[in-house]
Amino acid sequence: MLRIHQSENSAAAKSYYTQGLSKGDYYSQELPGVWGGKAAGMLGLQGIVQQEDFNSLVENRKPGTNENLTPRTRSDRCPGYD
Repeated sequence: MLRIHQSENSAAAKSYYTQGLSKGDYYSQELPGVWGGKAAGMLGLQGIVQQEDFNSLVENRKPGTNENLTPRTRSDRCPGYD
């Protein structure tokens, strides 16, 4: 079964990190979440997902530089799906 979870705001997405992604039991694995894919590579993200980097993305900022990822940041935007 496929279950898609939408984070409704940045606070919900940050809570998602602390409640699941950072824990070693994420999806019943022994390892915490890891970055993968082309977008992660383009942003210089690799290895284990760090909360600071995750929070930057949730806030529409590029990790490490704090520059905006998109021209506008809407207050009602959806910061992510899982």
